[in-house]
Amino acid sequence: MGFYKSALALGRLLRVSLGDKIKTPMGLPVAQLDALLAGALVGHFVWGRYSSVNSQIVMYLTSRVLMGLAKVASAKGVWGARDLNFETVYPWWASITWGLVMWLFEYYPADLQASLTGSMDFLYHDSNAWKGGAEDFLPSPATAAVFVYVTLRAREKLLLAAAATPAQKKA
Repeated sequence: MGFYKSALALGRLLRVSLGDKIKTPMGLPVAQLDALLAGALVGHFVWGRYSSVNSQIVMYLTSRVLMGLAKVASAKGVWGARDLNFETVYPWWASITWGLVMWLFEYYPADLQASLTGSMDFLYHDSNAWKGGAEDFLPSPATAAVFVYVTLRAREKLLLAAAATPAQKKA
């Protein structure tokens, strides 16, 4: 946050030195371009060095930014987007995304992020062979314990609801 605010302040100083009359309060961008440039500058210096954590954060943000841009384009009446809404576009978005994921996974797996490729290998390739016998289809002990607990809690709530008096049920 401090780097972004500093970049905005530098932009403000540059605008004032060029003679701009600024009415925007301190700490806020004067124009949309200021937010874009300050964010890009900070993004380069803070998130621009590759690491697995930075990569995950940037990938997480990319999908949200693309969805946000699509919504802005629709709201602003951009040709091709003006008649679309999120509920109409989302099924197509999901279809195209997963189609591209599967295509990249099957034909260019080295170009996908390593953790995605690992998960996809487990789900789609490792499942091609029967490895462990029947235990492949049995839940883990932890999963079984959670299932038993949730089932017993639900049963308990049903029994309590059934035993409640009509006055208690109305309350």
